Amino acid sequence: MTGISPSLQELLLRLGVAALNGSKIYTLFRPFYGGIGHILMLHRVVPQKNHNSLNADIEITQKDLIDILTYFKKNNYKIVSLDEVYNILHEKRTDIKFVSFTFDDGYKEIDFLVYHLFQKYNYPFTVYLTTGFIDGTAINWWYALEKIILKNERIDFEYNNKEYCFFCSFPNEKYNTFRTIRSLFLNQYNEKNIREVFRKYHISLQEITAELTLDWEQVKKMSRNPQVTIGSHTASHHCLKALGAEAVKEDVLCSLKRLESQIQKKVEHFSYPFGRKQNGPREFAIIEQLGFKTATTTRFGNIFPGHWPHRLSLPRIYPIGRLPVLKYLDLLLSGALSALGYRFKRI
Repeated sequence: MTGISPSLQELLLRLGVAALNGSKIYTLFRPFYGGIGHILMLHRVVPQKNHNSLNADIEITQKDLIDILTYFKKNNYKIVSLDEVYNILHEKRTDIKFVSFTFDDGYKEIDFLVYHLFQKYNYPFTVYLTTGFIDGTAINWWYALEKIILKNERIDFEYNNKEYCFFCSFPNEKYNTFRTIRSLFLNQYNEKNIREVFRKYHISLQEITAELTLDWEQVKKMSRNPQVTIGSHTASHHCLKALGAEAVKEDVLCSLKRLESQIQKKVEHFSYPFGRKQNGPREFAIIEQLGFKTATTTRFGNIFPGHWPHRLSLPRIYPIGRLPVLKYLDLLLSGALSALGYRFKRI
């Protein structure tokens, strides 16, 4: 959709998904593409919806989370840990309808909006942590970008030797600007130059990252609960495909050693930052060499028995854009979207 604004792209997506959802055609896909279970990919859980948020596609409310949990229990799913997913695949079991909850990045609200909720019902879940966010060596630039855009009506900067200028007075302009700059940073990633952009606007990336992120005491508290799995999400949150092979190993090992030294447990599960097209066979092979049991991507899809050989590149299910989660959950889990998006391949 080159040349189409991000807001129009989302409108077209919403219309297409709404039509598919309303027609119930997606139910025809479930027997073939519904899989044996699902791994949910979530990021930040917030107390209530912020309609000004430009990062709404990675946010759900606590009520949304409660509704999702209720849906799965009502539909007789077993809520399982990633260790259990590993065992189900290894044993080629098809008798368990399961779902596993994963939360990427390590946002602070996990402690008081997720942990206590899952603890109440004794449900397992996984938190994939970027250790650099906790230690102050990595930056959560997408929330800093939101802050700049919401505060300004014009954004201009130099990035990778090119000048950029965006006018963003109105909400749709702010959303389009955010999506465009986010894509620019992801596709031409250069952390040094990203830091320069924020320095111009007197934004402290370290302060914003610290405000958003769990601290080590919270992590250690949660890790003592056997229902909580702590996984690695690298040390830097860099796109691994953009790094050399040795740099990838160093980044992941740095995270692994830091996590294990803090929680005094072996860390066996991994999640790729920006893990859809940005990672491939080289990254998967490195993660296998480092001894992880499973690794998850952001490739959209359900889990099938045939995923055992691909357990280091597992797909996940996640909310799409700003669509209401519960309304579309049946569709998301049916396999229809992944079948259409990946030319009817299941794995």
